[in-house]
Amino acid sequence: MRWGWMFLKLVVAVGVVWFLLSQGKLDLTLFINGAIGFKIIIVTLLCNVITITLSAMRWHVLLKSQKVTLPFSWVHSMTYLCVCFNMLVPGAVGGDAMRMGYAAQAVPDRKGATILTVFADRFVGLYALLVLSLVGVLFALPTVMAVT
Repeated sequence: MRWGWMFLKLVVAVGVVWFLLSQGKLDLTLFINGAIGFKIIIVTLLCNVITITLSAMRWHVLLKSQKVTLPFSWVHSMTYLCVCFNMLVPGAVGGDAMRMGYAAQAVPDRKGATILTVFADRFVGLYALLVLSLVGVLFALPTVMAVT
């Protein structure tokens, strides 16, 4: 049965790509002309995998801090699912709502703690972006001050 689902997913993905190509909505000239090389695609995919894995690790640590025991493989797959959901559905909180729902179902006796970890994960991510932007501003401060 598992192979049937995998095959169905592959057929749907190929069908969507074929439909987009036949309608002229998907332009592959950059790939054909070599403007986007194979190495760039591999590096991009690798960065994506690393970023999502680090996000899953962060959420796993937050879950452990609330004494919620979920296997890392489950946390990792939920993180991937919610990132995909965020990309497909308009808005930025759809994936987090899914994550809250699935985590609350997985650990029904610790619903509050699991929902809190999703909020804490958002806050930690926002704080990290704030720190990174502050570091970027400090590095670019002489340039910014020279222009002003």
